[in-house]
Amino acid sequence: GLVGSEMCIRDRFTEQLSVTAVTPVQGATSGGTEVAIEFDDFEAHEPQIAVCLFGDVRVSGAMNDDAVVRCLAPAHAGALTVSLGVSLNDGAEFVSAGEFEYFDDMRVSSVSPNLGPLSGGTPVTVKGSNFLGGNAKCVFGTTETSALQSGTDEIFCVVPDLHDAVSLEDGASAATVAFAVSLDGVMSNRIAYSLYEPTQVDVVSPTTIQEDSVGTVITVVGANFVDSSFLGCRLGSGAVADQFEAAFVLSLIHISEPTRPRLI
Repeated sequence: GLVGSEMCIRDRFTEQLSVTAVTPVQGATSGGTEVAIEFDDFEAHEPQIAVCLFGDVRVSGAMNDDAVVRCLAPAHAGALTVSLGVSLNDGAEFVSAGEFEYFDDMRVSSVSPNLGPLSGGTPVTVKGSNFLGGNAKCVFGTTETSALQSGTDEIFCVVPDLHDAVSLEDGASAATVAFAVSLDGVMSNRIAYSLYEPTQVDVVSPTTIQEDSVGTVITVVGANFVDSSFLGCRLGSGAVADQFEAAFVLSLIHISEPTRPRLI
């Protein structure tokens, strides 16, 4: 239910001052959601120090020239709705800004695939819980990219180019960054996401096979092959299995079904 507050509203203060919008109106119980409270005009009230009131908890606010006060929602024990107030005179008087709803913290359980090239472009599916709120973003290390929400347990995004944000150690072809989801500026827990230099193919042997050559062994030599369940090769339109030997050799590539004798 709605939790009350110590809010004291005086007619003199609220006679002309009115809140026109609050964004967002909900956030995680861990706190940290940036809430923007807009007014029609507050210059006539000679604003001094902004304070927001979430239930009975006061937090400092920041004002700008666009008649907007911004506050960070404090942490709260449990999911529920509290009253929201704002003051422009250091908490001496408050005007109501409606209500603010707390929900349980979101959690990321997996990202698939969990690796991709540093150059980006890999579409990923993020699974988790309590994906509530808006302005969804995927965060790779410190780099953010826009995301698309699908309900409260799934998010989609495309990995951005991370060459400028991630440095590989000398001689290394792969690195790991912390991945998280951001909703309305609030971060989820972090899990690992692996990055590697783009795969390079130098030699394929043999280069020709018979059309019915099921079981033919093909060796691919190149660079930056990463041993994972997502690694595979394709001949024409047919997928083939693989066996990882090293970062520069794939061998025992077995054709699983007849295909045309051409490599694409």
